[in-house]
Amino acid sequence: MLRRDRIIVFIDSYMREQGCSPTVREICANEGIKTTSLIHRHLVRLEKKGLLYRERRFQSRGLRFTDKGRAYVSEVKESELMAVQSE
Repeated sequence: MLRRDRIIVFIDSYMREQGCSPTVREICANEGIKTTSLIHRHLVRLEKKGLLYRERRFQSRGLRFTDKGRAYVSEVKESELMAVQSE
């Protein structure tokens, strides 16, 4: 699975479990990396693709999915499930 997809699935899972979006540092911890700049770059790309946006009033936990983003998360999860089942 691509890092972009792991990040977006993690954000979705975190939001479902915790009721809010993860911080950049929490995403870093999940990915096993120490620098936040790499995650920031991925988040900017995801915003440019129209998959998520950031609510500025919730600085560190302001990530939100667009409709396109929610559909993409479903596609990624479905393809991952199919890959696991075919093994």
